[in-house]
Amino acid sequence: MPSLSQTTSHEATIQVSADFRSICHPGIGSESACACALASFNCARNALVQDVTSFESYLASRESIKAIILPSILPRIVDEVPFVHAEFLFVRRYPENNTREALESTASALIRTNSIGSAVVVHPCGTFALICATPKAHGSTFCVFDPHCRGQYNGATFFLFSDINPAVQFLSSLLDPQSSRSEQPLQHHLSGELKVYNFTPKNPYSLDLAFLTQSVIQSGIENLALRSENEELARQLEVLNLRRARRKESRRLERAVSALGLDVGENACKPSPGSPDPRLELEGEVYPHIRSSTSARLLEPIELPLSPEVSSPDLEVECDKCMETYEETHILRVVPCGHAFCHDCLASHVRIKLDTRRYPVTCPRCPMSAEYTAHPSVIQEDILERLSLTDDHFAMLKELNRRGG
Repeated sequence: MPSLSQTTSHEATIQVSADFRSICHPGIGSESACACALASFNCARNALVQDVTSFESYLASRESIKAIILPSILPRIVDEVPFVHAEFLFVRRYPENNTREALESTASALIRTNSIGSAVVVHPCGTFALICATPKAHGSTFCVFDPHCRGQYNGATFFLFSDINPAVQFLSSLLDPQSSRSEQPLQHHLSGELKVYNFTPKNPYSLDLAFLTQSVIQSGIENLALRSENEELARQLEVLNLRRARRKESRRLERAVSALGLDVGENACKPSPGSPDPRLELEGEVYPHIRSSTSARLLEPIELPLSPEVSSPDLEVECDKCMETYEETHILRVVPCGHAFCHDCLASHVRIKLDTRRYPVTCPRCPMSAEYTAHPSVIQEDILERLSLTDDHFAMLKELNRRGG
């Protein structure tokens, strides 16, 4: 029977030596919990002697000081411990004033999982923890109950059981002030398949170096992935900038050709918005009333046909009011200023003019153009007929046109 030594119930310090083994262990919460649960798992299968030495391959971190198993630890354990696939179910922590109730609820939850191995951890300072290993479809699940140890398992004693029930009873006896003064309850649980191990660190600096090395390698992999993604985004940005430059140059050439009033192939280009009509300079007597008028009220609607539509479906024109681009078939141009508007913008402008009895109905862009500020272009009737005006508006327009305002 293992020898027992106890202090007061307040300290609850228990030192047990039976089948003692010293294992390299960094003494932190999450990896220590894994080590204890793995030891419990293998103890139930009588394979602890060979597997204990494999713990050194995955104990690689001392950054945590709490008994919280992080998801980031899982891949490292699965990769470096080939004899078990770990899947962590839950981790709970409880305040000290509710220890017994928390223990009972946790124990009942662990019992329902049909555990195959469990461990009670007793720290030299008197704190404790309960760890359980349960079977899963592809490995084991480790459940940790650690209300007092705070994840600091250096020098702690691990009591390994083959089932959760004796482990819970043993831990309950440690918490019971009456039973802690006697060795009889402990002797009852320290029999049968119980095995006791003491986990102490050997060379934690080498473990830190291994963890940092792995972190550097992982950071290098992530850096390469980010660089590759950055290069791909840079290539996409270059392509987009090239397309934007080509589109800008194409629009500049279209406006230049339109300002000259030239016909290029089947595309009869029109004066660009804000540019003077070159026909005014070549045929100075065509629109004499525009140059001689001193009042916009005396202007007459100009009876000129609408500029021919451009047959190319790729040519887009920008509305001078809403600044949206439309196909040429959706654009109406005012003569002679050449300002272009979409159907909706021009119709809205005409309705407002008619509702407020403001005549003549002039181009909405000319007041903002230096050349046509004093003499804005009057919207020709053939354009007004193409707008979606109501009968009342159109009749009002004809009447105002007939009366001259």
